[in-house]
Amino acid sequence: MMSHRTRRGIILLGSLCLVSFWASRQDDGDGSDPIQGLDPRMDYALDNFEMLAFDERGLPAITLWAPRLANDAATGIGTVDEPRAELHHDGFRWNIVATQATVSSDREVIHFTGDVRMVRESGEPSDHLEIESSEVTLEVTPRLAWSEQVVDVADPAGNMTARGFRVDMLTNHYHLESEIAGTYEIQAN
Repeated sequence: MMSHRTRRGIILLGSLCLVSFWASRQDDGDGSDPIQGLDPRMDYALDNFEMLAFDERGLPAITLWAPRLANDAATGIGTVDEPRAELHHDGFRWNIVATQATVSSDREVIHFTGDVRMVRESGEPSDHLEIESSEVTLEVTPRLAWSEQVVDVADPAGNMTARGFRVDMLTNHYHLESEIAGTYEIQAN
């Protein structure tokens, strides 16, 4: 038989266990529930940023480098300082450098601003082309670049200026829009 004192100790111990269990199960509002209306997306910035995008065949379509990329979570738009882009297609390489760029939320459009310089290169000196403007919009998948601003174009045949241009980087053709003026040099063979 158990003494009265032992029985009282067991009952007290059992009661303390129940109170401890009940206290640990109570919701004390410690923030374990998610805060309503909180946006889980984050603004972020990347230093020494590099983006590589591939075409439908799995080949590199564009590489974009920059010292810094900042992304706005609310819009999904990225801003890039001092971007450099490189596009390849059928033996041609297009290089684009600018002061700043904005990358759309779907990553399909890059808008270069500031001192924008585009250079087309291949193994042939006759294919060299330089285009300079204050802004250029690049549509990544179709690889189209265009601007409505004043543009300077230089190739081995001479120099031209115009207002607005379009470049199809897949076919390597460009079209100047309006106010076209230029000087041409006849190449000696």
